[in-house]
Amino acid sequence: MNAEERQALHDAVVSACGSLDATGWHGQAAKALDQIGVTSLSVSEAAGGAGADLRAATVVLLALGSLGASVPVAETGLMAGWLMERAGARLPDGIVTAAAGDGLQVHSDDGAWLVSGTLTRLPWARYADYAVVLSRAGAGQCVAVVPLAGAELRRGANVAGEPRDDVVLSSVAVPSADVHVLDGPELGAVDLLRRGAFGRSVLMAGAAQGVYAHTARYAGERRQFGKPLAAMQAVQQQLAELAGEASAMTVAAEAAAAAADLDPAESWPLDAARVRIAEAAGAVAAIGHQVLGAIGFTDEHPLHRLTTRLWAWREEYGNHAIWSERLGSQLAGKDGPTLWRRIAR
Repeated sequence: MNAEERQALHDAVVSACGSLDATGWHGQAAKALDQIGVTSLSVSEAAGGAGADLRAATVVLLALGSLGASVPVAETGLMAGWLMERAGARLPDGIVTAAAGDGLQVHSDDGAWLVSGTLTRLPWARYADYAVVLSRAGAGQCVAVVPLAGAELRRGANVAGEPRDDVVLSSVAVPSADVHVLDGPELGAVDLLRRGAFGRSVLMAGAAQGVYAHTARYAGERRQFGKPLAAMQAVQQQLAELAGEASAMTVAAEAAAAAADLDPAESWPLDAARVRIAEAAGAVAAIGHQVLGAIGFTDEHPLHRLTTRLWAWREEYGNHAIWSERLGSQLAGKDGPTLWRRIAR
């Protein structure tokens, strides 16, 4: 994908989303994105997607993050689609979320399957039609497409107000065609969570771009002591630091996506991007609010829609500390290439 195509895709996503408010769910944007075919962009055609690479999905997520859009693109495309590919099945129609259902019980009963247990803090649950879940069925693994209509919900939200509900399933009947027992090597829940974490990381990089745009614009327009804020040296230093962190976050996301497309078996670039981006998120939010002052927290200004999502997204699918430990353990392990050989390849 060349620069012109990337820009066209970015513009199409922004246009489809339109004007967004500060709510934690943008249903119209979700429908519009599905209509233009970007929700499952990186999912294979056999599984119901467009068959694009992870770099193309990164363009979409960066654009969504810059808008502070609350839509389940990471769950649908990076997580549910990935599971359905490995199950040899197609994504269901409608709003789809995903989860690692470690605590679920899935068992067969007269040609159907019954699912019981609780999915904790499931993103978008109250608005989703289905949850694609990695779980166990007997001695093996399965991917189950669980209908959420009528399920018991214990409502929750992250600090940005986005739905994160507990879903209580009590012998929910799932058609046999929607439970796919996996053959071959088992999928690790950590691999699914890694894709979710990377999706959140790319959204955060996009949000940082949005924070910089709003902050630079405000500093150029707001006048203090007869001159724009941007003319003051201290503010210039803050804007430079903000620009540097936002750029580093974007580069980390794009480089990780390119590495994963080149060699999907190498997971450490995704983990490294997660660590770098989560580390920068706090500084980006802090500088944005320092420059704008109290106005950035008001409902009238869009800055808080971005910063609250930065704070929320850096904690989801494993925070900075968790992925730092995983990354360090993997790179320092005795098996496989050395750290230098991984970086220099």
